[in-house]
Amino acid sequence: MNDRSPEAVIAPMNFGSWLSVSLYAIACALPAIAFTDNPIPGIFCLIAIPLVCVVPWWYANPAFFLGFVMLRRGKVFAAAIWGTAAAIVGASYAVMALGNTDMWHELRIGSWVWLLSLWTFAANACWAAWTRTHSDHPG
Repeated sequence: MNDRSPEAVIAPMNFGSWLSVSLYAIACALPAIAFTDNPIPGIFCLIAIPLVCVVPWWYANPAFFLGFVMLRRGKVFAAAIWGTAAAIVGASYAVMALGNTDMWHELRIGSWVWLLSLWTFAANACWAAWTRTHSDHPG
C-alpha cells in the first residue's frame, strides 16, 4: 500500500470520526436542555422522536449518522456533505438562541458537546475529502 492509496487517505480519519462519535455519546449522557429546573439528558432529546420531529435541529442527528456511515464506507465526499449539513443544522439552535435569552438559558453542557461532535465530524469528513482530492491530482 503506497501513501496515495484510498486506504492511506481514510486511515488517519479514523481518529477524528471516532472522536466525534465519542463526543456524541458523552453528549447523550450529559444534561442537554432544561425547560424547567430539571435538566434533560441528551439521550432523551435523541429518542423522544414524536416530540423532537418538529424542531429542525434534531435532523442533524440522522445526517450525522448517515455521514458517519458514508465515511466508514470510504465515500468521503458524501460524508463531507452530510457532516457539514449536520453541523449547520445542529448549530441552528445555538444561532436562534443568540437572539432569545430564554432559549440561551435552556442550553446545557450536553448541547455544546453535541454541537462539538457534529463540527468535529464535519471537519474530519471535509479534511478526508480534501485529502482525497489532492492525492488524486498531484501538482
